[in-house]
Amino acid sequence: MVRGVLKAEERLANLIADSIRPQLVPDIEVANWRNLSVLAVRVYPSNTRPHHLISLGPETGTFVRVGSTNRRAATAQIDELKRLN
Repeated sequence: MVRGVLKAEERLANLIADSIRPQLVPDIEVANWRNLSVLAVRVYPSNTRPHHLISLGPETGTFVRVGSTNRRAATAQIDELKRLN
């Protein structure tokens, strides 16, 4: 079972590295929870924000978290994130 989790960890790390710009480097670790091995991911605030999905580009691939949902960032939100750097 650990082998599958380690493979998933590598796949997730590659997916993040290949899909998001500027590069995002989260902490990914294997944790035990209720007799299961799960991936725990921590993403810390970045000095190079905003980040976007490469496939969608900066204007349509930038998202913000609103409660428990993700929303496409408006142009004004993207500009504000750039100013916060």
